[in-house]
Amino acid sequence: MGRLFHNPSAKQITFCDERFYETSEGNFYPSVTTVLDLYPKGKEFNEWLKRNGTDADAIVTMAADSGSKVHEAIDKLQQGAEVFWDDSIYTLREWQMINRFIDFYTRFHPEIISSEFTLVCDKYGIAGTVDMLCKLQGKLWLIDFKTSNYVHVTHHIQAATYTTMFNEINKGKYPAIQKTGILHLNAKTRTAGAKGKIQGAGWQLIPVVNCPKHFASFRHVRAIWDLENPNPRPKNLVYPDRLKLSDYGHLATSVI
Repeated sequence: MGRLFHNPSAKQITFCDERFYETSEGNFYPSVTTVLDLYPKGKEFNEWLKRNGTDADAIVTMAADSGSKVHEAIDKLQQGAEVFWDDSIYTLREWQMINRFIDFYTRFHPEIISSEFTLVCDKYGIAGTVDMLCKLQGKLWLIDFKTSNYVHVTHHIQAATYTTMFNEINKGKYPAIQKTGILHLNAKTRTAGAKGKIQGAGWQLIPVVNCPKHFASFRHVRAIWDLENPNPRPKNLVYPDRLKLSDYGHLATSVI
């Protein structure tokens, strides 16, 4: 579940389905990542599922929560806020990845234009959230952050789709994206690398090349997703914001 809304007057809490975005016209578009869930994960992932069995879902959820915390911290940094270490919030691994972003920022000085902003593209009926738009080494970059153990082909497709959406939405209003990249904050790199590389110990900026080809792959996956989801709607959950047993019937008071 994604966003949460509390309406005290209605005494309700609504947990909004993060897989969909609602447009101002009331249409619901799936997120790019929701569509890409249908993309084959590959042999290694399937072997991993077999090894972990019933624990796999819990591990995936923990990884997603960890990634969200890193993303939120980096967004705060990009907004100019200060982020404090708190071992009740961040694990050592998460704090390391946040510091790797600082290493990237201090060494390569990206000029941050926007962070964590939503794209809603009517032409393709999709939506998503971009992690970073910046000027880097004289070029306009769209950058997606990843905290996973490795960068999958779907990550390239995701970033390329965001670039396509951005250029479509802002056609004639804003310069087109010149470079697309994935800032992998959990990389196996140990050094700054050769000249021209944008990387450091534990992180690297991986260029996404041939965005049109990757976006074509997304369109193929989307066609399958549409077949599986002919009438897509979010599954929002609504609950009361207070509970008391006596509101739901008479409480028996018996003496044993």
